[in-house]
Amino acid sequence: MEKGSQRGVAIAAIYLTGLGQGACFVTFPALGNIFKNPDFHHFSNAEFGSLFAPMIVLAIMTSIFAGPAARRWGLKPILLTGLISYVFSMGALASTQIILGAQAITYWVTILAISGVGVGIGTTLTALNAYAAGLFSEKSEAALSGLYGIMGLGMALAPLMIGIFIESGTWWGAPATLGGIFFILSLGIFALPLWAPPPPPDSETGGMAALIRGLPARVWGFAGFIFLYGICETVFANWAVIYLHEEKGLTAQWAGFALSFYWAMMTAGRFLAAGVSYWFPVRWLLAVMPAMILAAFLILPAVEGPLASIAAFGLAGLACSACLPFAVSFAEEECPGTSGLVSGCMVSAVMLGIGAGSWGVGWIQGVGGFSFSAIYMGSGVFAVGMVILAYLLARVPYAAVPETAGT
Repeated sequence: MEKGSQRGVAIAAIYLTGLGQGACFVTFPALGNIFKNPDFHHFSNAEFGSLFAPMIVLAIMTSIFAGPAARRWGLKPILLTGLISYVFSMGALASTQIILGAQAITYWVTILAISGVGVGIGTTLTALNAYAAGLFSEKSEAALSGLYGIMGLGMALAPLMIGIFIESGTWWGAPATLGGIFFILSLGIFALPLWAPPPPPDSETGGMAALIRGLPARVWGFAGFIFLYGICETVFANWAVIYLHEEKGLTAQWAGFALSFYWAMMTAGRFLAAGVSYWFPVRWLLAVMPAMILAAFLILPAVEGPLASIAAFGLAGLACSACLPFAVSFAEEECPGTSGLVSGCMVSAVMLGIGAGSWGVGWIQGVGGFSFSAIYMGSGVFAVGMVILAYLLARVPYAAVPETAGT
């Protein structure tokens, strides 16, 4: 297969994988009502929040090691590891239907299932980020926004698909279907050549600890921005169905639709950002979008009814849309030639944020007795932190500024 054809296969593979990853990523939050239903898993808020802890830990560990591993063995084995993990995860989750009577066993099998998601996120997302940035090196912001837009499309469609299975009384069919899709996708990627541009010479050499210590301070600034973003996204997404159903009194269908609209608006925003970033500088958006996140946090507790709640979550999705892909792209621009390592660090940062948002909300709500409305309003402080970091990181990195004669 010629180089041009190999590049086309790689592009198709990474974006199809992104679509599937997006769907898998929201499967557990979208099944929140099933997990808490006494007729099914019967988890408490604290137990539901704790589900995400092993996912976070494994995602961080695998993302840290995925960059150096990709450097040694290539991106394709890393991508395949993630796909196989998703097959295992979705199969294990579907199997809990068989053991619902034994709650303790059901909980630990669910933990095992979501652990597979953690491995999948850490490996697959690291590989996808590096593939997209390398295949479209001249327009990495647009490429990554498009990739995350495709992921958002999967995130938007998955709750709708899961809702259909729940209404039919076969919730387990959703993870079983996703597991089958990932199995077919892994076979295809194993059989097909995936071309990636060769890494620049004399980069990412030395031990992993030395490489991480050598990253510029601004890269860690972007990691902090992404960490805060992860908290905000999780407060919106992981608790949306439970918040709207239990506290706002919406039906499970309306709550699921609100979550789907959140992901749909995030997807639309990412595709829009990909188009805008292809033609215009977009660093200013990195400060504007966190301000919109703050507005969404303040609006959500004040609205009532299904349509107003759906609209508020749509605003939240639009506000979150381009924060992650832009921040990852700008971080990689800080030190060209180390995209695998930087990508892994950024994945670790967002997973730490997701972990803090998942466990923290469950703990605060369960132990502190705070309402979800109070938690949403209080979470605006994280958006304020994002605005401050975005302002400090707004300038173009030195490596990206062309030299001018006579200066």
